[in-house]
Amino acid sequence: MGIRESVHPARLAIIIPVLLVLSTVAAALPDNSHRAAHRTVGVKVLADSALRKDETWKLDIFRAVRDASQTLDDLSGITLRIKSYDYWTPPPVESPAGGNWSSKTVLRALNSMNSYIVDAGRGGSELVIGLVPEGPEGPFMPGVADYLRGTIVLKYLERRGGIAYVLLHEILHIFGAIDLKTPGSVMSRRDPSFRIDSFTRAIVRANLERSFLAGDFPLPEGRIAQALDLYECRRALDLGEEELAICLSTLSKVKPKSIPSTR
Repeated sequence: MGIRESVHPARLAIIIPVLLVLSTVAAALPDNSHRAAHRTVGVKVLADSALRKDETWKLDIFRAVRDASQTLDDLSGITLRIKSYDYWTPPPVESPAGGNWSSKTVLRALNSMNSYIVDAGRGGSELVIGLVPEGPEGPFMPGVADYLRGTIVLKYLERRGGIAYVLLHEILHIFGAIDLKTPGSVMSRRDPSFRIDSFTRAIVRANLERSFLAGDFPLPEGRIAQALDLYECRRALDLGEEELAICLSTLSKVKPKSIPSTR
């Protein structure tokens, strides 16, 4: 339940044209059972200072956040609202001996951005999204999310159509979703789409009240047992989804201890 990488890049180049069509049927039939609760999450967008020379990225990320917000609102009553744009300078990624560019561009940028936020703060926002240029390594690992810190870094993909999918995938990680071995979901590692599967729907709703405050565990005490049950039920399917073990271990450490009965 820490840093989550995005969909495999080899699949990304294939699925983007399909996903642009599927985006019109992004979710299953509407379920309005969550409508009693609603939350607006403020977003700060931090772009790599290398993007300062052309601010077209602001329009592209605005559209991607708007689309993700619509999906989240339909799913769990969460609305995303960009409150500010700013720049920061991540460390350069140097080409190692042999000329093979590092595949860890977004991970390095995420670590840099998290450190920057510790000093600079979130500017009154909750979720922080970093944006870095797509480098010589191409779309490999196009995004990464840090659940515990509530931060995301995306590549500003040259194929702009893929940004909305990667952003939605990473935002769902921020609200507790994991990469799935079953196909056909926005969280699927194989044959993904914009569809929200039932497990992802349930765990995101359990994270509706998640905290973004430094020092807070994301889930409130009253939701930890619910999330544990959801992850345990998913693990019982024995699909080999590696992130489940991390989620269960992390939540088990913070689960409130039951008070022994005195009767």
